[in-house]
Amino acid sequence: MKNLNSAAKIFLYLSILSSSIWIGSYLVKIFTIYRIFEEENLNIKEIFNVTDLSGLFYVLVPVVATSFTVYIIFFFSLLLFLVTAKLNFKIHGWLFISVVIFLITLPFEVYLMTLDYKFLSAVLAENYSPDYLFGILKSRISMFSSFPIIQIFSYFGIIYLILFKPLTKSENHNEN
Repeated sequence: MKNLNSAAKIFLYLSILSSSIWIGSYLVKIFTIYRIFEEENLNIKEIFNVTDLSGLFYVLVPVVATSFTVYIIFFFSLLLFLVTAKLNFKIHGWLFISVVIFLITLPFEVYLMTLDYKFLSAVLAENYSPDYLFGILKSRISMFSSFPIIQIFSYFGIIYLILFKPLTKSENHNEN
């Protein structure tokens, strides 16, 4: 890990930075979207003015757009880091586990990103009905109900693996 070339170091830095920003924006997005609905039946809370919800949707746009954009940056920077670093997964077990966790959660996050894209494109085009947008947000919550929590804890686990690097073989380890 100490002998990384400069391109690998740049992509490692970008992947760590973008994953940190993504985790923060993802938590904000989850907490913001969940606060819109009642806990029991996913109905809109009474405190929101049902006649004019455009303000609520425009508040959600930066949160959703940040999470959407930064995850794409994270994906490509991690991919480019793995290509440029050429690290051996047998020596760096922490990296192998981190990549496996990322690849397991990737398809689910891509599906949720398609819902985010539908939401963003409808709000930014100003061509939407509130029922359509609330339907997207409800399906985001109900489709993978506990997945966001599992994903956040998985990514916190990846941060632990990156910081402490367990399961790393020493370079001079001799196998008998």
